[in-house]
Amino acid sequence: MPVVGARINDWLERSVQFTLSLVVLQETLVNDEEKLALLSRIWHRLLLISMIENGFEIYVTKDLQITQDVSSSSSSSSITTNYPTENDVKQIESLISRGKTLDIDEIGFNLIREVIIYKEGKTRFENSCADSFERAECQAQARLTAWCSSRVKYSKIVFFLCNIYQVKEDIFERLFCAGSMHQSTPIRTHLERFLAAASMDDA
Repeated sequence: MPVVGARINDWLERSVQFTLSLVVLQETLVNDEEKLALLSRIWHRLLLISMIENGFEIYVTKDLQITQDVSSSSSSSSITTNYPTENDVKQIESLISRGKTLDIDEIGFNLIREVIIYKEGKTRFENSCADSFERAECQAQARLTAWCSSRVKYSKIVFFLCNIYQVKEDIFERLFCAGSMHQSTPIRTHLERFLAAASMDDA
């Protein structure tokens, strides 16, 4: 499991670096709080893209400890912990499997990342920032359309993106960050650390 944790950390860090490297982000978001606000909304989607790109595989097994915890907590008045269900994990597993069949290369993955980032920036911020993200999203969509080379492939990618937007952030955090078998650090702490490291590199 430490190997899985290291891979998750690496993908998260690379996702942060990719996001911060985008010109529109550098020109519109002036402080780390704004960058953190954006990253905290998209990290799980970018992590999922990295999982697909790197052929990550998930195997669902029954966790007896979780079963015991749920049984004991349900018979008491204490607040229960919302563990990821088998269906939650299967949803992620299915998306990874489907993503592998779409024949996406590095350029395609990066364009998908851009669309995800810009779409969130457009809805997250206001005024000129929102306008900048909207223009960047339109440009990324146009490049993604050209990359797809056919209407059929573009339709599959768009439908796939819709499914990615439906993935629950808290499920990703419980599976791969705080509370998982191989991680105990909240996702916000990870993102703050990566942002601080990026700021030091730019200094």
